[in-house]
Amino acid sequence: MCFCLVQSVTRIPRTAFPFSGLTLDAFVEAFRPCREVRKELADIALRRRILLTRRRNSDNSFKPLLIGVVHSVRGDPDVGEDDPMYSSMGYVPKSRRRKPGRKRKKAPARRIHPTR
Repeated sequence: MCFCLVQSVTRIPRTAFPFSGLTLDAFVEAFRPCREVRKELADIALRRRILLTRRRNSDNSFKPLLIGVVHSVRGDPDVGEDDPMYSSMGYVPKSRRRKPGRKRKKAPARRIHPTR
């Protein structure tokens, strides 16, 4: 159902009603709950966008502090990159990182000779 058309029904002259046994006022009143829920959803969507922007801004201002702490943990000889504290911050400990393997040469592409 196209609710944008329903919302513009108030522009229809009152002489065009009643349809389906409803006057214009009764029709608008019946549509009121739908309109209120849609307005509430729009308000929630706006609030969500505002909160996401606030979160991004606060994360950006906190990031240098976090990076400084992580580098301090990595550089501390008593803690280092293999400590559980380092992994609890969301980083992979050095001992668990995947070690690069030997690079293998690619086999040359085989030429397929067309049969005659």
